[in-house]
This record gives sequence, structure tokens and C-alpha cells, in this order.
Amino acid sequence: LASAHDINVPTGIKKSIAILHFENHTGNKEGDYFCSALTEQVRASLSKLGRLNVSSRFIAEKLKRKNAAVNEDLFNELDYYVEGTLSKVAENRNINLSLINAKNHKTKWSKQYTFAESEIVQYKDSILNNIAFNLDIDYEQTHLITKKNTYKNLEEFKALGRGLFEFENSNFIAALSSFNLILDIHNDNIEAMFYKANTLVELCL
Repeated sequence: LASAHDINVPTGIKKSIAILHFENHTGNKEGDYFCSALTEQVRASLSKLGRLNVSSRFIAEKLKRKNAAVNEDLFNELDYYVEGTLSKVAENRNINLSLINAKNHKTKWSKQYTFAESEIVQYKDSILNNIAFNLDIDYEQTHLITKKNTYKNLEEFKALGRGLFEFENSNFIAALSSFNLILDIHNDNIEAMFYKANTLVELCL
């Protein structure tokens, strides 16, 4: 038997990590959409590396709830988790991000990113690169490159976030509308197709 804790990924043993839902401190609804999109994009991109056991959205949501006893059991199954907040100062957006040891809840790394709203898609790459670097993952940066061909503009990224936010709050008709908006522009957008399929399942269509 081997434990994943405190063992570098290059040895072949994966670290486990959860990406907790980013918290919206902007005071507006669009912040909710950005947080939903960023959370899911970070989770999905880290999963594609194949070097981490990334917890599902369902597990991450349970970790955010207030049942301390249940949470501690879940944290014991992890090596690390990521917390993030999105805030607004004048015309800029701030993301405060922390990589935290799940066993002692001590911060291993933290950083603040300040950027214009239109730059939010590109800053996702910096977030991913920093998380991977601080987990001692030896990777090719091309694995983490933002899908610039998938999200050509800010409105598409917002549409993804709006759809995810509505889905998470069981507003499935509104979620479906957002995913269809993306597919009307790019009918080969795999993420939008995947989330649309999940929404149709919930609607029993």
C-alpha cells in the first residue's frame, strides 16, 4: 500500500485535490457567472493533465457546507484544496487564490491577480500554471493553454458561467438557454455540448 500524501507526482503516485467554488465578492450577478466559469475551467483543465486526482463538483460543493464532521472526513481524503474569491475595485477585477494543505489547513501558496474584466479568460492560464508549479508537477505548458478558439470573447465566457450558475441552482431552462447561446456561435464547443446534455437529462428531454 502507498500513500499519496507528501509524495511528488513524478514518482507515479497522484496527489488529490479539490477546487472549491470561487466566492463572489463583487456585489453583482455577473460575478456569480465568472466564479462558476472559473471554478469549472480550473477543475476541468487540471483534470486533463492526468497528474492529479481532481474531486468532482459534487464533492467540492459538500466541502463548502457547514457540517464540520462530514467536511473533515472529506478533507482527510484529500492532499490539497483550492479556495478563491473574486472582487471588484473600480474597473478592475481581483482574484485572491490559495492552495491549502487539506490535512492541517495551512496555506501552501497564495496570490492575488488584478486584471481588466476583458482579460479574465487569459488569466485562467496563470492560475493553472501556478497551481501546477506549487504542486511540483512537471508538465508541458501546452497542456494548460486556454482554449482561445473556444472562447473568442468575454460574452461567451459569461454565457458558460451563466449556464453553470443556473444549472447549479436547478434553473435548468435558463441553463439550457445559455449553453444554446454558445452553440449557436460555435456548434462544436465540446464543453457547451457536455453541459447541455447534462441539462437535458435533468429536464428529462
